[in-house]
Amino acid sequence: MAANSSSTVSKPSNSTGGKQSGPSAEQVVAVFQRMRSEQRSMASKAAELEMEINEHSLVIETLKDVDPTRKCFRLVGGVLVERTVKEVLPALESNKEQLAVAVLIGRDTAQGKKIRPNGSR
Repeated sequence: MAANSSSTVSKPSNSTGGKQSGPSAEQVVAVFQRMRSEQRSMASKAAELEMEINEHSLVIETLKDVDPTRKCFRLVGGVLVERTVKEVLPALESNKEQLAVAVLIGRDTAQGKKIRPNGSR
């Protein structure tokens, strides 16, 4: 019985004592997949913002040749509002610049999360 009771005493596991091994293969794969997903999401968002910049450029070029007192409509927060060209044009140019800055920041962030084929950042 004494031998039996001594065998039920828990022994220290490798994870709490001595050298700890690195993350398991499953953990590495999960982290890699999460990072790749984040990178793809960021690239998708950057492409979406670039399309919006192109749309802003097209509208700005169109409105530059129009009478500044002419009525135009703009979608703001899901609501269509009536404005004049001279009110809308500066707002469009400002929004275009802000979108360009957001794309640059997004690209810098994506470069920081870039994954190389060997799995390193």
